Amino acid sequence: MSAAISNRARAGCLIAIALLVTIIAYSPGLDGPFIFDDIPNIVQNEAIKITSLEYDGLLDAMMSGNSGPLKRPISMVSFAANHYLSGLDPKPYKYTNLIIHLTNGTGIFFLSLLLLNTAIASAWHRLNRATIVLLSISIATVWLLHPLNLTSVLYVVQRMTSLAATFAILAMIFYLVARNRSNANKPFAWPLTTCVTLILLSIFSKETGLLIPLYLLIIEVIFFRFNFTCDKARASYVIFFGILLVAPLLALAIYTLTSPQWISSGYLYRDFTLPERLFTEARVLFYYIGLILAPLPSELSLYHDDIKISTSLLSPPTTFFSIIGLATLFVYSVSTIKQHPIFAFGVIFFLSGHLLESTIYPLEIAHEHRNYLPSFGLIFLLVSCIARAATNIKPLLLAGILLTTILLLLYCTYDRSSDWSSTFRLTLSQLAKKPLSPRANYEAGVMHAYLAEHDTNNPDQHYSQAILLFSRTANLDPTSTSPLFSLIILQSRLKQPHSTAVIDDLIKRLKQTILSRRVITQFNSLIRCQAEGLCDLESKTLLTLIESAQQNKQNNSKMRAHIHFVYTNYYFNIEKDTKMSLRHATEAVQLWPNYVPYLLNLAKLQFLAGNPEAGMRSLEKARSLDQDRTYSGLYSEIENIANTNPL
Repeated sequence: MSAAISNRARAGCLIAIALLVTIIAYSPGLDGPFIFDDIPNIVQNEAIKITSLEYDGLLDAMMSGNSGPLKRPISMVSFAANHYLSGLDPKPYKYTNLIIHLTNGTGIFFLSLLLLNTAIASAWHRLNRATIVLLSISIATVWLLHPLNLTSVLYVVQRMTSLAATFAILAMIFYLVARNRSNANKPFAWPLTTCVTLILLSIFSKETGLLIPLYLLIIEVIFFRFNFTCDKARASYVIFFGILLVAPLLALAIYTLTSPQWISSGYLYRDFTLPERLFTEARVLFYYIGLILAPLPSELSLYHDDIKISTSLLSPPTTFFSIIGLATLFVYSVSTIKQHPIFAFGVIFFLSGHLLESTIYPLEIAHEHRNYLPSFGLIFLLVSCIARAATNIKPLLLAGILLTTILLLLYCTYDRSSDWSSTFRLTLSQLAKKPLSPRANYEAGVMHAYLAEHDTNNPDQHYSQAILLFSRTANLDPTSTSPLFSLIILQSRLKQPHSTAVIDDLIKRLKQTILSRRVITQFNSLIRCQAEGLCDLESKTLLTLIESAQQNKQNNSKMRAHIHFVYTNYYFNIEKDTKMSLRHATEAVQLWPNYVPYLLNLAKLQFLAGNPEAGMRSLEKARSLDQDRTYSGLYSEIENIANTNPL
């Protein structure tokens, strides 16, 4: 008994040390700012800025997410809780993310322990209890300190990823508990029911939680092989997988076959097609594997938009070899489940973890946070295989290999975390690592544009750098309008002469490239700049830009509605013409009748135009459509206008 207690105390101390070292590794970046998608999801999201814990406020916060089809309410309400406690200070948000990461690392330890015990029981390899514990601690430590996981911690909005992983890890742990209890003829209903609850919590944190039933099936097939001590238990698990995995897959397949546009429509706003994305993702998966096995600091970046799109099997040639390589890995893993279950689990778990974000869905090509949980598979495989080979290695040498690996990961993560300590340092480091990334160049341009206005010591130098970086971005991405809008706004705000070439290029792109909602944001920024008197672009030129976007023959009805909204904004704020503004607001709603923000905009203009009856009809229709209260923050403004224009 005393020996067992001593071993547990030793394991607890080692886990505590691993957690402490992880805190040290991340400490420089905890002082960093909100960045990128943090801004719309947190900083500019009025719904999460709660000042009390009233039900309506919490509900509004939960339903305010626009990052996924399920709105990710668990993640969103966690941001609201942060705001309630500390406002918009980014530090507590990052501390919360780190706590989640430490929790996940502890969960990885227990998950590894259960998996290795199960593998040993199935005669994978004979290791004693103490070795299994040390191996599990090593897996957890490597995963905790791996620099590839950094964006899921210091990039606040990626709490969606890490929180979904929390519930996924716990679900796998409870499933293993349930299976071990069923094999011991003990009641297993409560851990299995808990597992289902955790799956739901994960799904509503981020849609990647939908993969958990697949993870559980992988565990079942590889480690348990559906061997049960009684038929009743087997029937329970068959029903479990039938409800949680088979039924949803069938429903998804039927829906996709009958309504393929729910996927294909997303590609209208991408500069790649579905086949091109699939070809490219084969290469990207090997790129991820390289980052997991050899996380070179020069390759770790917030941006990976410099990855070349695969336009065919042989363009570039590595596309073909990547597809063959993935197929070979998968087939070999499946065929060697009995002989090499750890290898099979590691590979299949990693590949399965990318089924949502690295396959058919029209997402961006690559992001590091997509490996947060899938990387566990390869780390589990790598560390376990090193231990298996340890029979021919002296224990001291093995300890040296693991310690060296952990120290290198600590250094890489600490160094990378230091880059995240300020906007200036982060922006410059991303540009240095990814000089051909349009996004890295653009963000550096935005930073220098800001400094050109606010740094009184070197404004001309920052202005020149901003012009250079925006121009480079435009050349790197010939479909993007962002750098051209930014050039126009920058030249306007600093009272510099406008470049005719820039305006002509923007007109061309607005007419010929597929437009996204980002263009509408850019137009509105330019109109706001004009309305505030900070920009001096001629109204005629601004109107020509809007007309160019309207003339784009690739616009669908929703994009045409967006452009009418831009006209509404222009006439209301620049020309002060409520009649023309109302006309375009009406056109926008006719093109997109059920879009709540445009209905609310129409209601506002109808009240202002002296037509309160029409305004009330538009307002009530908006309320009826906004069942989840996504736009509740907009109602008060409309109601104030309505009160000054009574029926």
